[in-house]
Amino acid sequence: YDSYAQSIPTSKLNALLTELRASGHTISKGGKMLRLQYVTQTGSKPPVFTFFANHPRMVDTNYERYLENRLREAFDLTGTPIRLKFRQKS
Repeated sequence: YDSYAQSIPTSKLNALLTELRASGHTISKGGKMLRLQYVTQTGSKPPVFTFFANHPRMVDTNYERYLENRLREAFDLTGTPIRLKFRQKS
């Protein structure tokens, strides 16, 4: 229940996002490259994470699963349902 109800600071989420960007794992289609700008937790019970990106529609299920697994590893969210949302950075 603790991991189900926990609140993760935006600074820690963005530190993880910086590490993920440095690893070079991203998506590109038709000459466009997905760039995740920042991430914040927008809900709990279950945790909801909103990623702001330049082309959010480029995110496919494989990349979403990759992000979910990195979040689970970094913040001990094993066994907790996670929701990911992707929005256009305005």
